[in-house]
Amino acid sequence: MNSKKQFGDLIIGIDKQIKMNIERDLKQYEIGIGLLQILLYLFSNADQSVSQIDLVKFLKIDKGNISRSIAKLIDRDYLEQDPKNPKAYKLSKKGFQLQDVIISKFTNLNQTMMKGINEADLNTTINTLNIVMNNLENLK
Repeated sequence: MNSKKQFGDLIIGIDKQIKMNIERDLKQYEIGIGLLQILLYLFSNADQSVSQIDLVKFLKIDKGNISRSIAKLIDRDYLEQDPKNPKAYKLSKKGFQLQDVIISKFTNLNQTMMKGINEADLNTTINTLNIVMNNLENLK
């Protein structure tokens, strides 16, 4: 097989496998990839409330999708409106508890992905993937 074609196929396959594993592991919490993106952003900004506009800008997802996702997260009690700012949201107590579960699942998934890869090969792979990411970000 052509190595350039195989490279792209592997990236797509890895992406698919990661998403399938995450969705399977988080199904019991009713969290899919779309909701997960918002939660991960909130986890990294847990000390502050976040507006829909912040999420739209950072995640590059349209406002309608963000709005529907926020409604689902509120309905599932992972998110709440900030009492000081009704246009902003923050993690609820249940959302903070979910953070530990999600971080644990990502840690386990990461350890599984890294099994059998030595440090030199890992560094080469990371450098290569950073080049690929930069190339794609610079597409016009």
